[in-house]
Amino acid sequence: MNLNKKMLFSSAVIAGLLLSVAPATVQAASTASNAPKTTNVNSKAVIENDPKLTKQGYVLRIKNSKDADPIYVGKNNYKYALTHYETFKGKTISPAKVQNVKFRVEKVVRFHGKISGAPLYLVVSKDKKYSCWTTQAMLQYYYFNSKGMRGVVNPLKRIANRSADKNIISLKNKQNKRDFNAAMKAANKLKGSQKKFVVNSLKQLKKDNNIGVEGDNLLLFGF
Repeated sequence: MNLNKKMLFSSAVIAGLLLSVAPATVQAASTASNAPKTTNVNSKAVIENDPKLTKQGYVLRIKNSKDADPIYVGKNNYKYALTHYETFKGKTISPAKVQNVKFRVEKVVRFHGKISGAPLYLVVSKDKKYSCWTTQAMLQYYYFNSKGMRGVVNPLKRIANRSADKNIISLKNKQNKRDFNAAMKAANKLKGSQKKFVVNSLKQLKKDNNIGVEGDNLLLFGF
């Protein structure tokens, strides 16, 4: 009888040990299966063509700002810039001296992997005399500050302020819709290629339904 009790006691101890170990083993397996998998990321910056932006033509101005990026002079510097987006040695000019020069987008740098940052745009004058890699914050629609554009710009500024101050983004908002319609009405009074550009840009804005989506809407660059 005593022997049987000892055997039962030993069996109970062994079973208890097995039960105490089992949860730890299951937990370890669960942790391993839920662990994030690591992947090798190839960090790079890719210079790309962007036909959608390029075909809009010479409609941009480089802002006259102390923060402006280098504006290179000469076709050789332009050719070099086509494949080199980082600052390089070369003759440059002040942005104040190119305020009457129109630029278009020729290349875009988009960053991938571990490199982060806003896209960079290579803008070039029609004669290829001036070229500059810069962000959209340093660019602006050439006629943005003209008298004829006030009826378009002022309503858009109200929409932008509403978005920044009150986080009211959608153009379906009653006030935003009213201001957007006012901007479109003013745009339809413009003439020729300017009317076409502004109206198409506003249609794109309506489609995006968010004035903060400006990556491929040149009218909103530098807004």
